[in-house]
Amino acid sequence: MDNQLAYIDQASFWAMRAHGHEPVQQLVWIYDHDLNMDRLREVHRNLGYSLLGRRIERSPLPFGRHRWVSAPEQSDLEVTDPLSSSELQSWMDRQGKISVDPERGPSWRMAAVPFLDGGGAVTLVVSHSVADVGGILLSLFTALAGARAELGYPMPRSRTSREAVREDLRAFRQTMPDIKKALKGAKSILREDKPAAPRAVEPTVTGTDGASAIRPTVFAVVDVDEWDARAKELGGNSGSLVAGFAVRLGYNMGQLQPDGSVTLMFPVSDRGDGDARANALTVMSVTGHPSEVVTNLAPIRAALKAGLKEVAEKPNGLLTSLPLTQITPKWLVRRLERLVLGDGPVVGCSNMGDVPDMLMQIDGTQAKYVLARGVEWPIGRAEMDRVGNWLFVGSGRVNGKLLLFVTYWRVGSSNAREEAVELVKRGLADYRLSATFV
Repeated sequence: MDNQLAYIDQASFWAMRAHGHEPVQQLVWIYDHDLNMDRLREVHRNLGYSLLGRRIERSPLPFGRHRWVSAPEQSDLEVTDPLSSSELQSWMDRQGKISVDPERGPSWRMAAVPFLDGGGAVTLVVSHSVADVGGILLSLFTALAGARAELGYPMPRSRTSREAVREDLRAFRQTMPDIKKALKGAKSILREDKPAAPRAVEPTVTGTDGASAIRPTVFAVVDVDEWDARAKELGGNSGSLVAGFAVRLGYNMGQLQPDGSVTLMFPVSDRGDGDARANALTVMSVTGHPSEVVTNLAPIRAALKAGLKEVAEKPNGLLTSLPLTQITPKWLVRRLERLVLGDGPVVGCSNMGDVPDMLMQIDGTQAKYVLARGVEWPIGRAEMDRVGNWLFVGSGRVNGKLLLFVTYWRVGSSNAREEAVELVKRGLADYRLSATFV
C-alpha cells in the first residue's frame, strides 16, 4: 500500500501544526459493573494493529508529501486510581488534555478508571490526523474481532536521507498534474471568497488571558420511544429530529444567518473498502428555519435527503484545492481550511444512528453508555473567543436511549457546563422532551 498521506490527511496535519493545537476524538465507555481488565488489555494491544497503529514521518523536502510509518506499540494502557463516579466529567477532561501527537507519538492512547462506588470508565483518545470517527470505529471493529489490519507500512526511519529525497522528488513530480488543476480551482475560489466581517468579541467573564480550556460538552439521554414518537408526530424521523434540535439550539444561541435561518454542517463519510485515509470524509450543508422545525420536520428531512444525494453525485469542489497544501504557507492552509469547513454562524451536526452492540463492549461486556466528543488542546480561552461562538450537536442510539452530545462555546460567557445544560434543556423543551444528564 502507498504510504504517502492522502491530500486531505496532509492538509489535516498541516492545519494542526499551523494552529498549534491538536484536534482529537475522545470516546468514553461507562460501566455500572467492574471492568474486565484482561480483555481491555487485549483490545488495547489489538488496536495497535489497526489504522491507529501508525505515525506520520515528514518528508525531507519542504514541499514533499509526508508518509505513514508503522507504530503498533505507542503507549501503555493507563489505569488511574479509583475515583467516585461523580468525578467522571473531570476525569474525562483530564484525559482529553493529555497530549497525543500524530508525528511524535503517541498518536492515540487509552485509559481506564474504576469507580469507588462500583463500575468504571474507559476512554480512547485519538489524533484526528490519524483517524476520523469512521476510522476509529473501523479500528475498534478490527480490534474487538481480534483481527489485524495488514497495512504494510515501513518502520520509522527505514529510508536513508538520499533514498527519501530521491523518492519524494519523484513523487512530487507525479503530483504536478493535481497541483496544476488545484491552482486553477483555487484561483476562482479565492476570488469569490470575500473577507468575513470581523467578529465582535467581548471579554470573557473569566478573562481573556492565555489560560487553556476545553469547550464544555453535555451528554443528555432521552428515551428513544419518546424521541421517535415526537419525530413521527412532526412528519420526520430520528435523524431529522436531531437536525431540528440542532437548528433550535443554534437559534437559541444566536447562530443565525442574516435571513434568520440556521446553517448545519454535517461531516459525511466517504470511506470505501480498503480505504486507509485518516480523514475519509466531506461536508454537507443544510439550512433549517427555527420556527418551522418545531412544527414540521418534513422540509428539513427532505433537505437532508437531497444533501446526501448531492454529496454522493457531486463531491465538494473545495476539496480540489487540497493538493496545494504541501506547497502553501501556514496562513493559506488556515484559509483553505476555513473555506472547506465553512465560516460564520454555523452549527456542526452529526448523527451516528444505531450504535452496534459490539462497539458497546470495549472490555468484552456491555457498557451502560458510550459517549463521544471532539477536543482541541491546548487552546486558550482568548483564542476560542477569537474563533467565535461554537456549537456542535452529535447523537447516537444505544440500548433504547437516544444520546445527545452537545459541545458549546459562547463568546463573552463564563462557559460553565451548567450554561450548556440549560441550552440543551431549552432545546428539548421546544419539542416537549426531557432528558437525564450523564
